[in-house]
Amino acid sequence: MSDGLFKPTSFKGVFMLEVKDLIKVYKGKNGNDVRAIDGVSLTFAEKGMIFLLGKSGSGKSTLLNLCGGLDFPDSGEIIIKGRSSKDFSQADFDSYRNTFVGFVFQEYNILDEFSVESNIALALELQGRSKDRQAVKDILEKVELTDFAKRKPNTLSGGQKQRVAIARALVKNPEIILADEPTGALDSATGKQVLDTLKKLSEEKLVIVVSHDREFAEQYGDRIIELKDGKVISDVTKEKVAAKQASENVSFIGDDTVAVKDGAALTDEDMSAIKNFLVKKGGKAVVASGAKAVNSYEKVSKIDKDGAQENFRDTQDGDAPKKEYSGEESKLIRSRLPLRHAVKIGVSGLKVKPFRLFFTVLLSVVAFVMFGLLSVLLFFDPIELASDTYAQSGYGYIVINKHYSYISTHYKFGVETYSGESDDGTDFTPADLAEAREKYGAAYGAFTYSTDDG
Repeated sequence: MSDGLFKPTSFKGVFMLEVKDLIKVYKGKNGNDVRAIDGVSLTFAEKGMIFLLGKSGSGKSTLLNLCGGLDFPDSGEIIIKGRSSKDFSQADFDSYRNTFVGFVFQEYNILDEFSVESNIALALELQGRSKDRQAVKDILEKVELTDFAKRKPNTLSGGQKQRVAIARALVKNPEIILADEPTGALDSATGKQVLDTLKKLSEEKLVIVVSHDREFAEQYGDRIIELKDGKVISDVTKEKVAAKQASENVSFIGDDTVAVKDGAALTDEDMSAIKNFLVKKGGKAVVASGAKAVNSYEKVSKIDKDGAQENFRDTQDGDAPKKEYSGEESKLIRSRLPLRHAVKIGVSGLKVKPFRLFFTVLLSVVAFVMFGLLSVLLFFDPIELASDTYAQSGYGYIVINKHYSYISTHYKFGVETYSGESDDGTDFTPADLAEAREKYGAAYGAFTYSTDDG
């Protein structure tokens, strides 16, 4: 399955996304191992908004990165529609992100050298698709940025940049959206707009958000997972508890709220029901009257327009239903960055970092010079150089060598195992040079030749 094109017939009875026994260990500053994620197992449904909460260092961002394939576990596995990451190559993780996941980061991570529409279209081109202007236009309309298509990101506000990042994540139609502190760099009003957008998307997609804001998590989240020291310490799911109708005019919401129909004339039966409720619960009673007071109370008590109250309970096995997925549904799409974009991104990076460009060029020149010198030293042969010089100067020359022969005999445990004659080169002595001068005349060059053995 390492080619990313393996298509099984189907996967039956599996989760949309599952992480099983995940462990991720980092080296701390003191050299000790730090378990950022310590044996986490979770299952996720096809849609809904899930918040990962925890203090700094709890492991929430690490878990998000593992789920998105930006980081790789030391042990355990990520299972997407039945396909296990244990069978993934490096390229498969890249394809997994390209196919199923859209990322929204705190720092936006959009490219300033591209226009808004080009930033969004790039996600399509990474999937090998054409720059579909209509698809880009539809996504911009969805995040209310239609009039900003031709603008550069450096002319946008923080909230607008974050919505561009969301649009870029959406245009490739991912089934999972992972948002790491998407409101961290925004004011509360703008952050609410971004969360409203993500909440709307969660009606059709799985949205997982890393946050430190419990109030936002309780307001927007369908499920809240809290981590500490790399472990899940709490996993709760939101449920709506319908009001209990006591009469046509009176209903009881949860264990502590009485709701009276607007403008209703209470009967003796209604009053008796209210009295019995108050006596049973004991303590003080607070009456909220008027639109402003009632709306404020409903917000604090998490009561919706239908009178149902939102509560959190422990997440149960059936909350993330299993499904059957075909091979086509779990197929991976390879990433393809067009060359023109790669060049544009690279050139832009050099423009904004001129010192890096200067030192890169300088180091390249030094490296090539050193490589040339090393090559000359390694392959320099003085005898060959002298011979070539004489030949090119028109001189006649001869090359003489001196060898000696010897017999080597090998023994093992006192028994001869091998014996043979060999020869090797050796140096010329002054007597040898005098003999050569006598034989060949005075007009010659003599070159000392030595083997590695001396």
